[in-house]
Amino acid sequence: WIPSGLPNYTFNPDKARAMLQSVGFKNGTNGYLEFPNGTAWAPKIIDTGGSSSSIVSVLVQNLKAAGIDASESIVTSSSLVSALEYGNYDMLLLQTSRPPIPSFVLSVFSSNETTAVGTQELNYHGWTRWTNSTVVNDLSAALLTGNITLQHNLYNQVQQIYAEQLPLITLYYGQSAWAYLN
Repeated sequence: WIPSGLPNYTFNPDKARAMLQSVGFKNGTNGYLEFPNGTAWAPKIIDTGGSSSSIVSVLVQNLKAAGIDASESIVTSSSLVSALEYGNYDMLLLQTSRPPIPSFVLSVFSSNETTAVGTQELNYHGWTRWTNSTVVNDLSAALLTGNITLQHNLYNQVQQIYAEQLPLITLYYGQSAWAYLN
C-alpha cells in the first residue's frame, strides 16, 4: 500500500543541522542550536516511561547529533493525553497499536477541522492541529468504494500529500507483524 516515488528520508544529522541553520537557527555557546533570536532551544520529548524511555533515549541521542538539545520528560498517561488534547508539547512519543489497514494508519491524525493550541481537542484525529480537505475526502472515498484500484489511487494520493506537507514527522517507527485467525 506504499506508493513508489515517495521521498526516502534517511538518517543524516549533519543535513538536519544544515537545514535548521538555513532557516535561521544558530550555533549556541553550548554546542547546540538556538532560535534565530539567540534564545535556547531545548525541546522535551514527553513519554510515559517504561519501554518508551528506551525509544526516547535513541531519539534524544539522534536529535543531539543534529544539534538539538533534546531531553526526556516522563509523565503519566493522563498528562500525555492532556498534552495531546491541548497541543501543549514540544515532541512526544505516542505508542499505538493499529491494525495494518491503510485507512486506520493514514487517518490517525487527519481531521477536517483544526483546533487552536490551548483549546481542548478530544478527537485524536485533530491532535496534530493540521487539516487537508483532499486527505479527508480521499480517505472517506477509499472506505466507501469497493474498487481496490481506486482505493490504491486514493491512498497513494493521501501519502503523497503527507510526504509533501509533513503534518507530523515520524522519528521512530517500530515494525509490527500481525497475524489473524478467523
